[in-house]
Amino acid sequence: MKSKAIVFLLTVILFIPVFSTKAITIANSSKGKILLQVESHGEAWYVNPKDGNRYYLKDGAAALELMKKVGVGFSNNNLKKIPVADANLTGDKDTDSDGLSDSVEDALGTDKTKADSDGDGYNDKDEIANGYNPSGAGKSNIDLKFSQSQAGKILLQVEGRGEAWYVNPINNKRYFLGRPSDAYSLMRSLGLGITNNNLNKIIEKKDVNQVQAKQVLSSDQFVNNLNSCKAYKTNLVHPMTGETLNKEIFGIVDGKCKYIEQMPNGGQMECKYTESERIAVAKYYLDVAKASSSETKVSLGSSQGSVKTTYLINGKEVENPLQEALSSGVCVISGYDNSSVNGACSTDSCYEDSAVNKKDDSVCNNVENRDTKGECLMRVAIAKGVVDFCGVLKTDYSDIYALCKENESDIKKAYNIQN
Repeated sequence: MKSKAIVFLLTVILFIPVFSTKAITIANSSKGKILLQVESHGEAWYVNPKDGNRYYLKDGAAALELMKKVGVGFSNNNLKKIPVADANLTGDKDTDSDGLSDSVEDALGTDKTKADSDGDGYNDKDEIANGYNPSGAGKSNIDLKFSQSQAGKILLQVEGRGEAWYVNPINNKRYFLGRPSDAYSLMRSLGLGITNNNLNKIIEKKDVNQVQAKQVLSSDQFVNNLNSCKAYKTNLVHPMTGETLNKEIFGIVDGKCKYIEQMPNGGQMECKYTESERIAVAKYYLDVAKASSSETKVSLGSSQGSVKTTYLINGKEVENPLQEALSSGVCVISGYDNSSVNGACSTDSCYEDSAVNKKDDSVCNNVENRDTKGECLMRVAIAKGVVDFCGVLKTDYSDIYALCKENESDIKKAYNIQN
């Protein structure tokens, strides 16, 4: 538990010539890695950790689409457990000049109009680089063991716009792929040299179709059927992964309108709408489909460390009934990492964050890991404004209590607690 003393470090990325890297000699050890042919023209390949096959990264656009095609859908809560690498973060427009491009901030959930999203006096990029939460108090919820388990994967943000991240198996950090040209340069900088002989030991996958990303629009027919809850089935092409996904209205089931929508890489959203809820969602779909612009903005809330999400259609702030349905449990997303992404938790970190957000220490009882449960109780006490926040640990967590008291002044600084 160290104080929030941001240390400004200059990270230097060395682009070592491909001929100086060691060739990989065992095909199986290449899973999840990016390989460069040292005996040819430096062609780049990605070895999918799931099937062990290699995929040709012809150029920027093709490489990015291919990597998204073999990517794995991931919830934002789980993505936050993996540390962010200091690479490809500047990219395109940077509205607030904090060293993070607008597209990176959209993916991270920070405010792209403010260099310090949570108003704690520290720049967003510096907080990320030093393991702190740029959108609230304290450290980021980094889980190094979990990060290692995701090594080599391409992760897609199913709760965002399908933004893609690559977890480098060398350091277990996630790299933002961003624009095609940036992604391709990043891949090459992370590539490991391999001989043609060893490359040929890895099966080449040639049948991945490159699907042109299409904008998802809700048809009038779909909207009308949802509005009346008439049985109907259609499909959409996901704008980032290119997958064809089904969405189906089943009609009234047990007094509510049952609706199921497939999501990228094996996930699904199931909703059970009341009449007013489905009419509101149908209207929102139609408004978004017909709008010339729509966006989501994240900004600093009225209370310390809180974050406000605003939805805009044609520049006008609107309510998002679909998000409200997810938050209330009317809609449930499943199929990703054995944990829910709509507030129904099944992981310790999710329960801990939920307890803190609700200021309810009883939620900490769902946390299985003892140390994490102790931290959960302490954080809830801090959220409630308890002066002796270490005291909640004294009876059942004497060892953690001792550490808390030893580092009390540093914890207060980290959480901006005034004496």
